[in-house]
Amino acid sequence: MLLAAEPLLAAPPAGALPDPDAAPGPALIQLTSGSTGHPRGVVIPHERLMLHLAAMSERLPVRGEGAGGVSWLPLHHDMGLLGGLLFPLFNDFPVHMLSPLEFRTRPFSWLADMSRIRGVISLGPPSAYAICIGLARRAAEAGLDLGAWRCAMIGAEPISPALLRRFADAFAPCGFRLEAFFPVYGLAEATVAVTFPELLAPPRVLTVDRGLLEREGRVEQAAPGPLALELCGVGRPIPHTEIRVVDAARRPVPERTVGEIEVRSATAMEGYFDDPEATAEVLVDGWLRTGDLGFLEQGTLFVTGRKKEVIIKGGHTMIPAVIEEIAARVEGVRAGCVVAVGLYLEERQTEAVYVVAETRADASEHAALAERVRESLRSNGVTVDQVVLVPPGELPKTTSGKLRRSEVAERLREGAGRPPGGQISRAPPGDAR
Repeated sequence: MLLAAEPLLAAPPAGALPDPDAAPGPALIQLTSGSTGHPRGVVIPHERLMLHLAAMSERLPVRGEGAGGVSWLPLHHDMGLLGGLLFPLFNDFPVHMLSPLEFRTRPFSWLADMSRIRGVISLGPPSAYAICIGLARRAAEAGLDLGAWRCAMIGAEPISPALLRRFADAFAPCGFRLEAFFPVYGLAEATVAVTFPELLAPPRVLTVDRGLLEREGRVEQAAPGPLALELCGVGRPIPHTEIRVVDAARRPVPERTVGEIEVRSATAMEGYFDDPEATAEVLVDGWLRTGDLGFLEQGTLFVTGRKKEVIIKGGHTMIPAVIEEIAARVEGVRAGCVVAVGLYLEERQTEAVYVVAETRADASEHAALAERVRESLRSNGVTVDQVVLVPPGELPKTTSGKLRRSEVAERLREGAGRPPGGQISRAPPGDAR
């Protein structure tokens, strides 16, 4: 429950404040994002919540007088509730709240508020930062000052180093610095945070051989080029938290080897609300099975995707986020509004790869735009079966702005590959391998 500040300030509390360490039972039930399925209720006890906020604060020293933040993320999701509201309250600094709808309709308001209050901290998924890049010229002309922003937390989706550079370059005239980016990894089942980087440290970036990563799950550094892949590190575990990367048999794998990320933490969830079977599936031997894929390199975690969303085409593993990033760079495609999914074809005994992208282009321009997307992918060593162009707002998202790939795949299945409003560009004969 949220209460207005004025009535609380007008009168003293009726009684002594409760001791949070002594509070029994759940503090809250928060929803998973639902990006890969139906949202579940995650039960977080009081003592774990307080310990988690303390652990976050130890690794992210933003507190007290002079600090201030802005958040538009919904409060029924972990990033918005813990990061956007409770973390500022725990650390005694004000946070200015916008509604998710306001950000969706007027994303400039996020930047304007950060400038107006000289905000130090704010947070959002990569798609939010991507959308704002197009507002950089307007921000500079309006005289926005983002020089105080020293923790631009970014997470909840795959993080592209190229996106970080583009945003930092675009908003450099407003005083924004690349070092302000704070790439993180977390999930509702871990209360929120799993790994944090160092504050104001340059983003940790690895350039790796994409073919080896996709075919063998092996990480080898490579020179920049069309067949290389840039990955952004998301830091090290926060206090009271451990991580490991395991193979299909849940055996830990060496560093620079891709596997499933597992988390063990004193602040993890008690379980899913009223769902012991689902709880038993993810909490095994004290470890939380995240369903995310990644690897460790000198103790830093790198996330490569989700097990459920990996595309397997002709025995070759394809990472959706890689396809989406390449497609999103094509002029005419809306930033942060591209989804790549695989649909299993019985006759081929493999998956067909679909790229679904939002565009404001007129329908008469769709065929040419789809071909530009296809050519951009081909030049980067990626071949897809179909490119589907849809109007703005067509792609389903969670209320925190994350794209729902599973729902996109389901719509394609139900519509035989043609979502409402979609224009399909099929691969030429012999081009889909």
